[in-house]
Amino acid sequence: MIVMMTLAAGTGLLMQVGAGCFSPTIVSNDSEAVSLKYGPYETFTEVQGKAKTMCAVHDKTAALIMEEEIEDGFRVAHFACVAEAAG
Repeated sequence: MIVMMTLAAGTGLLMQVGAGCFSPTIVSNDSEAVSLKYGPYETFTEVQGKAKTMCAVHDKTAALIMEEEIEDGFRVAHFACVAEAAG
């Protein structure tokens, strides 16, 4: 019984730690551009959302420049941080 509880607790911890690994990784970031590496577990919408959040710090929005595949299943998305259009 104790072994099963310990195993269940350990599995939960691994799942929590593993979940943190599945998010876009910052390759570069400044007020002009953002580049994010992502894998097969992230959607482009998630990557774009993170880029928009990072550009928003500079009162700008993210515009996709290009995407490139760097290795099996992994890509880098390059975004320009551009001034938001006056609405």
